Amino acid sequence: FDRKVWMQHDTKVKKFKIKSKQGDIDSLYNLLRLTLAVLAIPYEYTNIYDHSCIGAAERYNIRLKNTIELMYNESMLLKKYWDYALKTVSYILNFTLSDKVASTSFQMWIGYIESLEHLKV
Repeated sequence: FDRKVWMQHDTKVKKFKIKSKQGDIDSLYNLLRLTLAVLAIPYEYTNIYDHSCIGAAERYNIRLKNTIELMYNESMLLKKYWDYALKTVSYILNFTLSDKVASTSFQMWIGYIESLEHLKV
């Protein structure tokens, strides 16, 4: 950490945030306190996000990631197919009904119901 800070000696750091869990704060504080004090950089501790602090887009992205991981565990595909899995998952989720709205995302955006005969299970 010291080396990275000293390598950036031309840039002025205005504020430093440390994202940590409750138990990690003391160990991080001891490691960074002297360096930040020498450089006169103010710092603050922030908590790592939990699901109650994030918005709908972040929850949707977490849902996509979890679905893709499930697909990989079931099918044993290689990681290089991650982008195809993401496209497939988002495509399927756009054509499925939501619990809050009686129509699909595709139907709300385009205006008609798409046929799902091309999907094979």
